[in-house]
Amino acid sequence: MISKAALWEERDKAISQGIEKLNNTVVDKFAADKQARFGCKGKTHYWFGYKRHVAACMKQGFITKVAVTAANVTEARALNIFVPRVE
Repeated sequence: MISKAALWEERDKAISQGIEKLNNTVVDKFAADKQARFGCKGKTHYWFGYKRHVAACMKQGFITKVAVTAANVTEARALNIFVPRVE
């Protein structure tokens, strides 16, 4: 899910303040959407926004749980939302 943001203007504002790159470490200071982050799939497909994670019953095909995280959260970390850790 891509966040609606004027990233070109925000990038230019960051550069004017001496920031070399608009990345996840500094984007919250400049972006209109403070919780969105940059994510990537592979080495060439980047986006700014969120990831949607969906758990479904494999037998019936029903959606059992939905979660939304920032785009930089890996699926492995999001798995903790769906499968609680047992200690």
